[in-house]
Amino acid sequence: MRQTTGFYQAVVPRINSIAKEHRSIIKSLNNPQLDYDGERDLLNRICKLSARAEEMAAATHARLSASKAYFAIVEDRLESLRMGPVAGLQPYYTSIMNRLRPAVRSLDSALMRMDKQVRVRGGCV
Repeated sequence: MRQTTGFYQAVVPRINSIAKEHRSIIKSLNNPQLDYDGERDLLNRICKLSARAEEMAAATHARLSASKAYFAIVEDRLESLRMGPVAGLQPYYTSIMNRLRPAVRSLDSALMRMDKQVRVRGGCV
């Protein structure tokens, strides 16, 4: 999971960058003095941003989804190995899950944000 967390930390700045550019484009669209050349420039920016979002999603979605699937397998295996409590010790199932769940929530968050960024753009024709 440590590699996944590092991967997540590398993906989040890319998602943030795309979201920031999206906000900038939306702000520019509200400019009442936008002329034909400005609109053309915005369309170009939208197309490039859409391509960046699609490229990022294609490059990362499978890996993030695979990490979630791996977590489900680990959780099932740990559940099947669940042993009775040992006095004075935290059960290993609880200990491991307490460490894995935050990482999986981070993956879920990254997947949702990435899907949202791709969906918002909807591609450029």
